[in-house]
Amino acid sequence: MYQRLQLLRNASTSEMDVDLETLEISEAYLAIINALSCVAKKNAWIFVSKVDEVESPAVKRIKMDDHGGTRTRIALSLEEVRKEYAVELERQEIILGKVADEFGLEGFDV
Repeated sequence: MYQRLQLLRNASTSEMDVDLETLEISEAYLAIINALSCVAKKNAWIFVSKVDEVESPAVKRIKMDDHGGTRTRIALSLEEVRKEYAVELERQEIILGKVADEFGLEGFDV
């Protein structure tokens, strides 16, 4: 699920665009957070492969040989996923705020 999330973020057409991908990114974060919340706190982490162009705040990294190249595996905790989700929500709020300003929706709650 996290790899799909990374691919969605990398494939997004614009950093400042509201579309179906934005909703899918939010839903993917919520699915990961929900799944990790269902296990004991000491087990609330996942190993993910790093996809280029996406930086993760993960602490633990393992380099693995992958047929001539290297790829990075990251242990990502529930707290780190929640931080990434918070950043995504802030990005979406900025986008919606700019859309509201553009259409003169200042008095409305976004």
